[in-house]
Amino acid sequence: MIGVAFDSTELREARDRVARTLEHMGDAFFSVDTDWQITYVNAAAERLFGRDRSSLLGHNVYEELPDVTGGGDDREYRRALESQRPVSFEIYIAETGRYFEVRVQPIPD
Repeated sequence: MIGVAFDSTELREARDRVARTLEHMGDAFFSVDTDWQITYVNAAAERLFGRDRSSLLGHNVYEELPDVTGGGDDREYRRALESQRPVSFEIYIAETGRYFEVRVQPIPD
């Protein structure tokens, strides 16, 4: 049998600090995976969407959050994904009279 062990304390502490920061920031933040499934929702996003994160996690962002995704118009999201560069844009949803400033930050995984 062969194995490798290493001390992951620093990695865990850094991950926990990032999670606490995301949870307490004033901006709504959520993340999706490459299949557009929602993987994280912070407290500000719960308030903005009027939804508990447990009802969003693991679900398709286009189906669950049509206001934020522009009603299925994913050009800007795909542009960010293809270029691997941040993209910012504004969405207006006539049905609700709401404007959203959206900032997309792609990450390698």
